[in-house]
Amino acid sequence: MLDTRRPALVTEGLHARLSHELAPLDFVARKKAFVRKRGKITHRIEMSSSHHNAPGFVAAWIALTYVDTAVARVESGWRAGGELGGAEFLAEPPVNVADPAQVEVLVARIHARLGFFAQVDDAPALLERARRGYVPGMLEPRVLVPYLVARMGNAAASSYASALLGGRPELWPAFLGASAETVKAQKGTCPDHGTDLSLSLAKLEVRLETAPPRDAVVSSSLGAANLRCFFGRQLRAWGEPEAAAWLRRIPDPRIQELRAAQEAMRGPDTGPPVDDGRQVAIVLHEVTGDTRAPRRERPTPRFFQYHVLQEPWA
Repeated sequence: MLDTRRPALVTEGLHARLSHELAPLDFVARKKAFVRKRGKITHRIEMSSSHHNAPGFVAAWIALTYVDTAVARVESGWRAGGELGGAEFLAEPPVNVADPAQVEVLVARIHARLGFFAQVDDAPALLERARRGYVPGMLEPRVLVPYLVARMGNAAASSYASALLGGRPELWPAFLGASAETVKAQKGTCPDHGTDLSLSLAKLEVRLETAPPRDAVVSSSLGAANLRCFFGRQLRAWGEPEAAAWLRRIPDPRIQELRAAQEAMRGPDTGPPVDDGRQVAIVLHEVTGDTRAPRRERPTPRFFQYHVLQEPWA
């Protein structure tokens, strides 16, 4: 049965429950957060809600945030984490805490993700995980690079960068062509991970020890770089990691043309584009010369556009 009390009372009830359950873990309740201090490190579980709440429907959004003043000295304003239901974690928490059943699921999802804090506390272990694949809550190179520099030094950041480029060679063109001026000029376009990695290393004067592949093109368009990164995730999800790596050879204009060809295939009866193997075959043919279906009948993960769902690359 839905709780039809005033939304503020429903939210207060959730806050009280979390206060009780998190107190044994050393979290101190604040008005809209639960905070655990460990020297210069702060673990935060933050609550927010909606101005459009109504009796019977009360939104509650949870975010996990990790702050380290030592890393913030390297990169001002640094923090890791994100919303539980956002791209950093994709924990798919329910929203309506006026529904007791959804509250139980939400609380369980919070507890399941508390290991994130211990993971970031352990820099050597986190580096090893980041060298094998994406780490929830720390997906972006601009988050990982300053963290590794502050905790373990430049060599650790270089090691992570080499592993990311080795695992996803399709990022090389953006890495080679990245510039702060390009990002500024194309304001509103989020940099892909190749661009982000390059700028993060340059900002902190971290030298990459790995030489680029001789066949890698140079990308100067953030739009094309993002598409190349997307195509890489698409091909990997459909069982074609080798083909994904060869995207490093495809110049920006052709990348844009491949996307236009995919878009031209879409129609009212084609179904969700993430399930359309014909779209994958277009890119697959471009990089391999083969006219065939991808190795998998369906993508794994299905929503390959999210980095957090990607299969390990090493």
